[in-house]
Amino acid sequence: MLNKFFSTPKKQAKVKEYEKEIDQLAYKLYGLTEEEIRIVEGTIK
Repeated sequence: MLNKFFSTPKKQAKVKEYEKEIDQLAYKLYGLTEEEIRIVEGTIK
């Protein structure tokens, strides 16, 4: 079922958009500073 969801570039782009939103909510929840966010994002790319 997940393969169907990720099957098109448009759907993949939407998933990336949701991932970014989730990341921002997590950063806010944990009170991360801009510097801490850069560190986290730098280690996962």
